[in-house]
Amino acid sequence: MDEFYLEQALLYWFQDLGYEIAFGPDISPDGMRPERESYADVVLVGRLRSALKRINPHFPYEALEDAI
Repeated sequence: MDEFYLEQALLYWFQDLGYEIAFGPDISPDGMRPERESYADVVLVGRLRSALKRINPHFPYEALEDAI
């Protein structure tokens, strides 16, 4: 087993657990579905905001923004 097969197995495993799988170049700044403005952006803020809202539905908006 090499790195490619291990990566594929893990991606399928995470997908089975309900995670969304995205191809890196697709979500890059110049990709088809950019999720960051620059390669220097290490946090996908939209995904973080969505996850925080989902797991903390009772928190006020300001608290979630402070956490981000």
